Amino acid sequence: MATIIEFDASEEWAPGEDDGERPRRRSPLRIVLVGALIFLVAMTGPGLLPPRAGILNPLWRADTQTGFAAVTADTLFQVELSGRDLSLTARDPQTGKRRWSAPLDGPLGQLYARGPVVLVSRYVPGPVYEMTTRVINVTTGRRAWVFPASGAPLAYLGDDVAVLIDLAEPPPPAADIDRLATGTDRAHRIRVLDVHTGRPLWSTLFPPGTVWALPGVRQGAEGLVHLPAGVRWMLVTKLTGQAQIWDLITGDVVARGTIGGGQGGERWYAAALADAVVVRADSPDGTTLTGYDPRNLSRSWRISAPDVYAAPFDCGGNICIESDSGVWALSPQRGGIVWHAEGVGVRSAAGPTRLLASRLDAPLAWVDAATGRIHEPNGEWRVVDGADPGREVVVAQVTKSGFARLGVADPGTGDVRVLGEVRRWALPTRCRLAATVLACADREHLRVWRVPGT
Repeated sequence: MATIIEFDASEEWAPGEDDGERPRRRSPLRIVLVGALIFLVAMTGPGLLPPRAGILNPLWRADTQTGFAAVTADTLFQVELSGRDLSLTARDPQTGKRRWSAPLDGPLGQLYARGPVVLVSRYVPGPVYEMTTRVINVTTGRRAWVFPASGAPLAYLGDDVAVLIDLAEPPPPAADIDRLATGTDRAHRIRVLDVHTGRPLWSTLFPPGTVWALPGVRQGAEGLVHLPAGVRWMLVTKLTGQAQIWDLITGDVVARGTIGGGQGGERWYAAALADAVVVRADSPDGTTLTGYDPRNLSRSWRISAPDVYAAPFDCGGNICIESDSGVWALSPQRGGIVWHAEGVGVRSAAGPTRLLASRLDAPLAWVDAATGRIHEPNGEWRVVDGADPGREVVVAQVTKSGFARLGVADPGTGDVRVLGEVRRWALPTRCRLAATVLACADREHLRVWRVPGT
């Protein structure tokens, strides 16, 4: 990996040739040439020139080797590599000035630091397998180890907390990991920080046999993951079906109950949604989803579900299950399946919304949250928004000349608001939007812009 170049974010950064220059006075000859080019495009089609929407000049930029960044209304988070160690760094989104930094020095952080990793989420419901995520070393192709959770992010970011979960001890050599391993035979450590100051709030050890889930986190989540707004709890379960709700601020257990494993032959898995604990269970009588109130773990509802091996998630007032072939939306209020959309995957959406956007890296498409009808808007927009769940969705049109036109897609109307153009667009690039700030990162650079009009 390349060495990180430190920068002084407290000084004002002047735009250079890599990131767009301010408009200059144009000569009459240049005006004539531009007019001729516009005429040529009108005659031959728009594919020869990049769309002109105004160059976006970054507020600041930094080198990065991880490509992981996240932004909230008042803080930008970045995973930094210094030497062979990773750290979670919080910065002022307007200036880039560092506020605090915390080491990510556990086994998971060390594996991320050595290079890209591949996460393979494997859903086989039951007390033997549960939901597991294989962490695969890209360099060797071997299984580094297995997490007993639906993903293996470096950090979960909430309104008030940053949650870090890693192995308590280094894993055995990759060659020794059984292909059927679930990760429940090992202890894990959880650390929770004040997201505003980096101050440690609490930490503890999850003993072997413990499984966890944080609300709104999708299957296969990696890097930095946003929690839904207002969420302050997490789900901790045992393979016996015993469950606890933990307060993320204090680390206290605020609710206990039994949510699975009570019936002979039943296989089950528990997921945490924004406002519910949902248990998917298979039995000889069929597949069901059961909802529990996270405040006291009392049962709220039960509905039949399709026999699809996937974790449920929030999708605009419904509960969705997604497979390679499409999405099923289920409603506890209506007692079952509401719609099935084939050939599309959707982003999470906590709370009511009119439209559901397609997944990261896919062409922008809208799925009506009430009916499942699919609408593909005009224009070659692709989803580049790494935040999930989220409201507005960052999209991009990439040109052959290395430009990218960035826009914001509104799930309330389906419209795309063009923000402007950026130069030197590399794949893959992930963007996050919050309030007045847009941040995009690839494997080499992190760039931050002020959203036009704010």
